[in-house]
Amino acid sequence: PIARFNVANGIETGRLAFAVAAWAKHLLGKTDDGQIRPVSDGRAEELRAVLSSSSGGIQALLKDEQIFGSKEERTLLEPFCRQVEIIFAVLCRKQNGGVLAALETIDA
Repeated sequence: PIARFNVANGIETGRLAFAVAAWAKHLLGKTDDGQIRPVSDGRAEELRAVLSSSSGGIQALLKDEQIFGSKEERTLLEPFCRQVEIIFAVLCRKQNGGVLAALETIDA
């Protein structure tokens, strides 16, 4: 709801997109060096499977109606979702600078 409100009212969404992307990365259940990390989320296993599938990924997570609303409601969120996708990709990079580089995308 807050993302839809911000987009509809022209309010900056970069930090919110960063939070969603960071949450999605957290759902993967692994640290940057590949260690298993416990995730406390009632839908963690289900959402991890969505994020990890070759046909799913972050785009599928962003289409989850329980989280982001119906298809009609998500239409307004398309620019926000693109931000989340970009930030998520940067956060998941194996190269150095994941978090800092992702933060830099907010102001870009």
